[in-house]
Amino acid sequence: MEFRNNGITIKIYHTEYNLENIQAHRQITIPKIIFLDDRLRRLSYDKMRYDEHQIKRVFKGQTYLTFKVVQSFTDNGSMSLRMTEDDTSDYDALVKVSKREIRTKYSSLRIASKEEVYNQAKNECQDFLGEYEAILNGNVFSIIITDDVNGNTKEIPVLISDADIFSANLRTSTKDLFDIKDKRFKDFLTELFKQEEFRKMFNRFNNKIDFSNYNTDGKITKKTA
Repeated sequence: MEFRNNGITIKIYHTEYNLENIQAHRQITIPKIIFLDDRLRRLSYDKMRYDEHQIKRVFKGQTYLTFKVVQSFTDNGSMSLRMTEDDTSDYDALVKVSKREIRTKYSSLRIASKEEVYNQAKNECQDFLGEYEAILNGNVFSIIITDDVNGNTKEIPVLISDADIFSANLRTSTKDLFDIKDKRFKDFLTELFKQEEFRKMFNRFNNKIDFSNYNTDGKITKKTA
């Protein structure tokens, strides 16, 4: 879609994420997800089948923290992934987070307490789930935004974002183009969110209907009932 308002023009395109893209994304993130449902094995880290013995072999000893994840669906079939700390409830996936990688990534945590490392690992897990959820629901975009007043343009090859954090993510990605306090840009975003065409760009995939929409040829295609 293309939208122009308040001296700003934005072009938003869907970026098709295939299985190769998804697998590459899983490999580079610190959190590693393993789904219990074998139909989702291709979406798990290293295509790993949920097997307690194998998981213990790969994620050894006390070097990893474990977070339980509950999977649910909205009425339109969009997938939701959220952490649960309820030991009595069922869960649909595990996320493993390396304590060593957390300490390496954040220099301030190299001599931090176990609690501080745990809290950062939990934050990493929450961020990962939000981003992975967006990918699985088809919320991956490429964007070209132009300040028509001065002619400056910014291209964003990949922006992964749900609708509720799209504005914040776009602000972060364009801070070299628009000042964070720029009222003109703020008003532009307000008008953008009013556009029905824009709102319809999110959550295109109905994962509840058929998990096989993640086809072997790598194309993610929306299934219809």
